[in-house]
Order: sequence, then C-alpha cells, then structure tokens
Amino acid sequence: MRQLTAALFSLLILGMAGAASALPFTVAPDPIAWAGGGSSGTVDFVGYTDGTPAGGTDLQGSTGVTDAVLIFQISVDSGSAAAVSIGVPLPPTFPTAGGTQAGTGDVAVASVSGFSDRTFTFASAVGAGQTSDNFYISFAALTDGSQGAVTIDVGPLITVPIVLTEVPEPGTAGLLGLGLLAVAAVRRRA
Repeated sequence: MRQLTAALFSLLILGMAGAASALPFTVAPDPIAWAGGGSSGTVDFVGYTDGTPAGGTDLQGSTGVTDAVLIFQISVDSGSAAAVSIGVPLPPTFPTAGGTQAGTGDVAVASVSGFSDRTFTFASAVGAGQTSDNFYISFAALTDGSQGAVTIDVGPLITVPIVLTEVPEPGTAGLLGLGLLAVAAVRRRA
C-alpha cells in the first residue's frame, strides 16, 4: 500500500509540474519561412504565456493579467526586413496589446501600430544574420483553429498564413493516470 501511495503521489506531482510548463497554443507553420524582394528568413514562434511576458513592455494597448500572449522573433538569412505584422482575425476579440522583450535579439522593436492586427516596426532594418528582439501580441482570448497571417515588409510585402492549435494540458493526463491507478488499487483489494 505504501508503494501505491508513493506512486500516486509521484504521478500527482509530475502532473502538476507538467501543467505549470504547459504550452496551451502552438502556431503552424513554425518556423514561418519567407522569401522575396531579395530577402529571406523566418519568423519563429517563441512561445505562449498568460499576461505580459517576463521582461516585456507593452508598446501599444495594455496586456491584461489573464490575456493570451503569442511571442515571436524574426531571423533574417539574407537581405533585410523593416517590419512584421501579426494578424489573427478572431472571434471573439481583437488584439489587446503589442509589445517587446528588449535585449532578446540584435535589433530592437521601435514601435507597434494597428488595430485588428499589430505591425512591429524595428529601430533599424533587421539585416542578414540578425534577429529581432522578441515581440508579442496579446488577446483577451484565443480559440483552437484560429487562422491568421504573418506579413513581413521586405520592400514587397510577403504574407504567410498561420493556424493556432490548442495543446492539451499535460496535467490532465497525469490526473487520468492517477484515477486509473486508484481504480486498479481498489479492485485489487476487493
């Protein structure tokens, strides 16, 4: 019985630890590859968080404590990029804010503009071999399967469609396993 109790406790702890590091949304494709106007590179999905990311500064709007935040970074392989727009046409909400995590790349985000999408303009063009600081867009809510687009300004505008996918919380699987073990233990005793 002590071994069973220890095993159940371990599963519970693992499930809770998994829940704390859950990534509720992913973006596809990732990385978002682009090429055109003599430039090429990627827009990388850095991660998801609730509320303003650590070290983040809202440059437009205001990120609420429970807002869903998507974090990106642009990397340029050749040529340069002056700006990038992230748009996710969502029911039920428009973006609440756009911001940056200063010092996470080679080139700072100078400003954010837009209403139904957010356009991040860099302090200077992101050149070959460089990355931008992380930039983020926040929403009051996100939904599984939302479709949007990433548009990169390299002279001509290059637009790449994206889809948001919800990732199940690992803690749920841990709790399910815990329940199954408890049922097996009860049946074994009976």
